Amino acid sequence: MEDIFRYCLRPGDREVIKVSDQERESRKRKLKENVIFGEKENTEEEEQEGRSRASIRRKLSLPLVFLLLFFLGLLFFFYSKRRFSRISTRWTTAFSDKEGSSQEYFSFADGVVKLSKDGASYLSKTGKLIWNQAYEMGSPVVSINGDFMAIGEKSGSKLFILSTSGLVGQGESPLPIEKLSISGKGVVYALLSDKDSTYITVFSKEGRNLDIGIRSVMSGDGFPMDFSTSKDGEELLVAFSYLEQSVLKSRVVFYNFSSLGKNVGADRVVGGFTDNFSGKIVGRVHFFTNEESFVAYNGGLSFFSTRVKTSPEEKNRKG
Repeated sequence: MEDIFRYCLRPGDREVIKVSDQERESRKRKLKENVIFGEKENTEEEEQEGRSRASIRRKLSLPLVFLLLFFLGLLFFFYSKRRFSRISTRWTTAFSDKEGSSQEYFSFADGVVKLSKDGASYLSKTGKLIWNQAYEMGSPVVSINGDFMAIGEKSGSKLFILSTSGLVGQGESPLPIEKLSISGKGVVYALLSDKDSTYITVFSKEGRNLDIGIRSVMSGDGFPMDFSTSKDGEELLVAFSYLEQSVLKSRVVFYNFSSLGKNVGADRVVGGFTDNFSGKIVGRVHFFTNEESFVAYNGGLSFFSTRVKTSPEEKNRKG
């Protein structure tokens, strides 16, 4: 049909149709090129635009970073050079002048305890009176551990055990009290003195004598210079000083009052150290935790571990 149509057309018309066909083919090619190469150009333009935006962001962010570092440095400088120019009083409380210089103050839990010969008072950190415990003691001695404290009469027999809530227990010692050490659970170890001997006796938090004691003869065992109980009250560290052939010596002894210590022996001794303290006086011992303790002597410090309850070991020495 197309051939008949072409045949019927005049020669001039045939040329026009040929030109139209060529233009149509040319337009198709251009359209294809635009589709193919146009996408590439758009992609390249988008990539170039993305790179430009990233470059702009970098240029803008660098000054901001330097500015932030500058302000942080400035803040640190002023903080390190700060000076307090004013102080304010949060609360005050008045005590009787009759108490005079006999009163002492101890940090206890979240507050403070005022101790005197006539009694003890516990004030919270806001100054509120929590409790007041009356007694009469010529010279009170005190031991504090966490939320418990023990007050005893030096060279006397009275013993009071208190918590942040007030009186927990009260007891009487069979011999004069010299020093106290209370655990974080309220168990009290009291150093009692006799004519030729000393005893470390254990009291429950209710003040009951547990009939557990460590006896030392001064002419042989020496004198207990200091002692400290662990937080759980199961372990005891004691420092003894004694003379041996006119040479002053010291030793530290670890006791265990749990079932483990009972299995070790009647004296409850699980470890002792002597060699490092020859010619020294150990004046201070203290349990940090249930497993860590230290010993202070004239010349340095020694740190001990009772991680293995029946085998204490010296971990470190300073001095």
